[in-house]
Amino acid sequence: MVNFPSVGNLSAAQRRIEIIERRSQIIQSFIAIGYRLREAHAQGDWAELRYPSWAAYCGDVLKESKTYAYDLMRLADLCDKYPQYREQIENAKLSNLRLLLPHIDGDTQVEQVEQLLNEARGQTWRELNANLNGESEPLQEMKQLVTCPNCRHQFEV
Repeated sequence: MVNFPSVGNLSAAQRRIEIIERRSQIIQSFIAIGYRLREAHAQGDWAELRYPSWAAYCGDVLKESKTYAYDLMRLADLCDKYPQYREQIENAKLSNLRLLLPHIDGDTQVEQVEQLLNEARGQTWRELNANLNGESEPLQEMKQLVTCPNCRHQFEV
C-alpha cells in the first residue's frame, strides 16, 4: 500500500497537475508490467515456479486474468513497434487502449495506428467501442419507468 503524504496546502491547480502526472505514471507502470509479463511468459516463469498454468500465475501475481495480462503484454508490444506514439499511448485511457489492441496487429499501417490512438484519446469508452464495431451511435442505456406506490408519479431509473 502506498502512503502519500498529506499536502493540504496545495492549491487546486497544483493538485490537478499532480493528479495528471501520477495518472501518466500509472500508464507507464502498466507498460512496464507488460514488459515483465512478456518476459515471464517467454521464460515460462509460471512453470518454473510450479503454477499449474499461466492463468493461475496471472491470478496470483497480477491479481488479474490472463486476458488482462495479454493486453498489458500487447500494450508493451505496441510501444516497441510504434515508439513514436509512446506519449500518445501514455496519455490515453487504459480502457480505450484495451479496446484498440485487437485492431492493431502486424499489418496495421502507421497512419491507422495514429488515427486509432487519436480516436482513443478523444472519445469515451462507449463511443470508441461503437465506432470500432461499426455502429453509428453508442447504444443508449435502456431507461426503466418506476411508479411510486404512494403518489403514482413515474420516475426514470
